[in-house]
Amino acid sequence: AGVPMGAISHQLSEKTWLGLTINAPFGLKTDYDDDWVGRYHAIKSELLTYNFNPTVAFKVSDHASIGLGVSAMYADGELTNAIDGGQAAALGGAPIPGWIPGSSTYDSKAKLTGNDWGWGYNVGFMLEPSDNTRLGLHYRSKVELTLDGDVKVRGPVINKKEDAKLDVTLPDSISISGYHAINSKWAVMADFTWTQWSRIKSLDIKVDDGSQSVATWNYDDSSRYAIGTEYTHNNKWKYRAGLALDQTPVPHDSERSPRVPDADRTWLSLGLTYSHTRNLSFDFGYAHLFVDDPELDEVPDNHNPAFGLAGKTGFHTVSGKYDSAVDIFGAQVNWRFN
Repeated sequence: AGVPMGAISHQLSEKTWLGLTINAPFGLKTDYDDDWVGRYHAIKSELLTYNFNPTVAFKVSDHASIGLGVSAMYADGELTNAIDGGQAAALGGAPIPGWIPGSSTYDSKAKLTGNDWGWGYNVGFMLEPSDNTRLGLHYRSKVELTLDGDVKVRGPVINKKEDAKLDVTLPDSISISGYHAINSKWAVMADFTWTQWSRIKSLDIKVDDGSQSVATWNYDDSSRYAIGTEYTHNNKWKYRAGLALDQTPVPHDSERSPRVPDADRTWLSLGLTYSHTRNLSFDFGYAHLFVDDPELDEVPDNHNPAFGLAGKTGFHTVSGKYDSAVDIFGAQVNWRFN
């Protein structure tokens, strides 16, 4: 997947700067075969976000500055999964002759699509106790979204189209970071980020006909710890390396959704900067994420809390193990205006 990002900064006065960043801070995509064993939990899951973040920054003194920003975030999502039409008919009191539980013969496929705009803010502080040391503190607020759209169900037993919506709260986060130049060649840096993923307890799709499709996630808050180093070879080349430990918000194997089979990750990152001229430079980066192989332990599928027989969980469970790893490549062009 390609993830775009761009930023521009302009010095308005001796102590004031304006900025604009456009990026994609949240996103996911998983895609399984239509007939896989966990099809009643998830087939395709896709969420794209586009964040427009204008900012203003003030230099309070030679050693301190503050920045403020507003986020306008657009989100577009698609969720699909199978519905067991044979089971639905049986629970409705009209079983299909010859139907075998677990068979996909009478499956229908449900597809939810929706989009929305949400709003948030961010604030940052930077202290420079010396020319060689910087300390930063940053807070980014939650963004509440209601993905309004419709759900379409197509199959041999169930066929319908209804308006539907999904409420999602993207979490707030706090970051503390530091940079220190040891000498003219070497610098070290560190970062700690806490994210309030506990705002996401479930994925609750509400349909206009009064039905619901609820997947329980019960996320925990998570932390990320990172350290890095930078080596300045000359006025043309800089090299970087970093290591990060990134906790998953998934609390238990029994609450890990096949839509987001997340687990603890260890990041190993390498990067470099090439300064072609005073105005033009290029950044390149690579990260490999070693992921603790996530497991599913009898994870229940979506359920409708209004349906008496399924009050607690769905009727299908899935267990399994993933073999996971991630590779990220990054490239950036920087232009400094005269």
